[in-house]
Amino acid sequence: MNNLVLIDSSIWIDYINGVARYQAPVDSLIDNGQVCTAKIIIAEIIGGAMDEKIANEYRRNLEQFPCLSESKETWDKAALLSLRMRKRGYNIGLYDCYLAALVRENEVTIFTSDQHFQEIQHFEKIDLYSVRKPPPPAGSPKG
Repeated sequence: MNNLVLIDSSIWIDYINGVARYQAPVDSLIDNGQVCTAKIIIAEIIGGAMDEKIANEYRRNLEQFPCLSESKETWDKAALLSLRMRKRGYNIGLYDCYLAALVRENEVTIFTSDQHFQEIQHFEKIDLYSVRKPPPPAGSPKG
């Protein structure tokens, strides 16, 4: 397992919109050279832009990170994961199953706010990046 982290579009969107919870963790991952991306994430972020100028800015920013490679089997693995989960009562979209297959193949961690990935962990060994609460200031009462 390497130390790269695939940042899902859910986190990028919140980061772009200034959600405080994700600013420091994403900045830290960027500063430490740990961020990677995937073409499908870049496409989703670009597709959500307000106009082409902003879309091009998003593309330039995201393309600075290494892009994960998919194998010939990635989509098949995603489809089979989706099938296995659906047979057990989980209705997880192919997009999330694809990302799970991609991170598994590339042995990277995924940083997402999508709760589906916790369910996916019951079927596929993937590592989730978590944002931990900072410790309370010194001298403050413990909760």
